[in-house]
Amino acid sequence: MGESDQHEDLPSRLARAIDSPHEQAIRSVLESIREDAEDPVPAEVLARAAALSSSLPGPATWLESFDRMAARVLAPLFDDGPSLAHGLRGDDLRQCTLGVDDLRLDLEIEVDPTRKEDRGRVLAMLRGQLDSESGLEGSTRVAFLGIESGSVVASLEVDESGRFDVELAAGGYEVVFRMQDGSTALGRIDVP
Repeated sequence: MGESDQHEDLPSRLARAIDSPHEQAIRSVLESIREDAEDPVPAEVLARAAALSSSLPGPATWLESFDRMAARVLAPLFDDGPSLAHGLRGDDLRQCTLGVDDLRLDLEIEVDPTRKEDRGRVLAMLRGQLDSESGLEGSTRVAFLGIESGSVVASLEVDESGRFDVELAAGGYEVVFRMQDGSTALGRIDVP
């Protein structure tokens, strides 16, 4: 490198490089980038994005007034985890029970390692039964909140006997129940 090359400023060196045999390829790439940046998003892409958002679970409006300090906290009473027992049907099966006062939540968590969600986490089917010594009167709702995100992953109503089924990806969840009388119960589970 000669003395004149050492003192040549950066814009001059870049200009000389662009005048090289690769000039046309570089100009083509730059032009392509400019064209992509100037094109508006096609209307059909926006329509598909709007349709996808409507398929996501909506926020549970009853959780807006949820008071963690006033909720009864379900404590673990039994858990055959964290290692999963081999189930009768060849799947991994785990059972756990949470309870507080006269409420008891029995959960069966069935894992099929071959089923995964979009982000690669294993999916599990949760079958739950909420029981109360005084009985469950009226509608009872349950919501699952992701521990990391704090967002509602699933929200549904339990049936007359307190049963529900829900599919969740592996991870930690807060389970929140809202009873007919307005009381709430809160517990934490790990799936699987």
